[in-house]
Amino acid sequence: MGKKECLADLPEFKGRSDIDLLSRTCGYTPTKTLVVGEESQSDVIRVFADALYRVCAFRPVDPNWDKRGEMFSSTS
Repeated sequence: MGKKECLADLPEFKGRSDIDLLSRTCGYTPTKTLVVGEESQSDVIRVFADALYRVCAFRPVDPNWDKRGEMFSSTS
């Protein structure tokens, strides 16, 4: 996001009242969109790591995981 922009300037956040529209950073939760201001490179890593955690940690458990079979044959 540009230096003079805020979340309210982005079309994904038009009409939203449940988040701080003056913020310069938005993580994955509200819109599944990552937004980081261009001046903050360390926030890119933090926001991306949080999104990765949320996608992997909160996905539903696959009850058939142990019965999925082998992708590759062990006999070559």
